Amino acid sequence: MRGDILLVTGIHRVELAFGDHVASGPGMPQVMRIPHGIARPRRGPGDAFLSRTQHREIYLQLYQQIAGRYRLVIDLHQGLDEAGRSAEIFCNDSQFLARCEARLACRSDRLNARLVRIAAPASGAETTPEPRGATDAAAYTWIPRKLWEGRAPLYVGVEVYLPRDGEGEDDDWSFGRDLIGEICACVSD
Repeated sequence: MRGDILLVTGIHRVELAFGDHVASGPGMPQVMRIPHGIARPRRGPGDAFLSRTQHREIYLQLYQQIAGRYRLVIDLHQGLDEAGRSAEIFCNDSQFLARCEARLACRSDRLNARLVRIAAPASGAETTPEPRGATDAAAYTWIPRKLWEGRAPLYVGVEVYLPRDGEGEDDDWSFGRDLIGEICACVSD
């Protein structure tokens, strides 16, 4: 796989085992494994500040290590959806998301992935802007804007939802690898 693509695993420490399994497959890009990532965001009263600060700091550290060194950075995450395996692909670049949508639509197995454009709220607004382009949703993130809005590297977040809690199984890891392969192919399209 090309040296200008980086797969990041372990931003959240509970997702590291899943990321290790996905990254160990054939054809995966270069991997940055974060062995001591942060806890998943807490949602209780008073926890938002701590969670936002931890996210901002770990992503600023990541940015310092990758800025200008890679063309594409894929930030792999894992979630739970008891309804079945699926994914969300997050990116600020609507043209890149359109290429992803086209590639995924051509697959006979139709990987179950939703495309989400990362966007910033309007100045002073607390709401997320309406989606545009190929996406069916838009999202605001705690990740620092200079990482997700930049071009060197292009930031793509991938949240793979598994039907059961834990590090996943062979089919889950293959699903993750297939998604990453399609995302990597979109860089050269």
